[in-house]
Amino acid sequence: MYASTPLLVIVNGPPGAGKTTIGKRIASDAALPFVGKDDVKESLFDTLGWKDRDWSRKVGYASIVVMFKFVEALLSAGKSLVVESAFHTKFDTPRFGELQSRYACTLLQVYCNANETVLLDRFENRGGSGERHPGHDPGHGDGAVVDELRMRLEDGTYSPLDIEGKLITVDTTDFATVDYRGVLKSVLDMLAVSRP
Repeated sequence: MYASTPLLVIVNGPPGAGKTTIGKRIASDAALPFVGKDDVKESLFDTLGWKDRDWSRKVGYASIVVMFKFVEALLSAGKSLVVESAFHTKFDTPRFGELQSRYACTLLQVYCNANETVLLDRFENRGGSGERHPGHDPGHGDGAVVDELRMRLEDGTYSPLDIEGKLITVDTTDFATVDYRGVLKSVLDMLAVSRP
């Protein structure tokens, strides 16, 4: 069913905040397409290979470009969707503003965050866990990578995007306390309004 005003659910937040878990669950429960940067990035790694951190950054940038193309294609067809990434406030705020202007979509930002110590611990632990694609974190054992994340957490790189629309903040420091039902209800309520 086409939406008269498509709903774009933006799942945002720093690395290690549980964005992918929450974003994919919302997409599944709301029967929406899910577009995630890591899915795109892993496909590019599988196609082009992976090596050092500079290469990972280049593939990451390409992934963002491709991801926004997918988002635009769905919005242009009047489709609501969920998009997920650790969006950069400086670069991605205007991108979403442009999409909202061009496609008259409604924006709902689900911002996931956690205590800084918890985020850094999760980030360090997942690097050697074998659960993520090896192309994501080359040089993960290098303390400079963790220091870079710490700096970005402190300088506001991963703050909520300054965009129009509703903002829901989700504290994932303890996943057991997350009010997922409340988040999903907000999505479904907005989705119901967006459909004819």
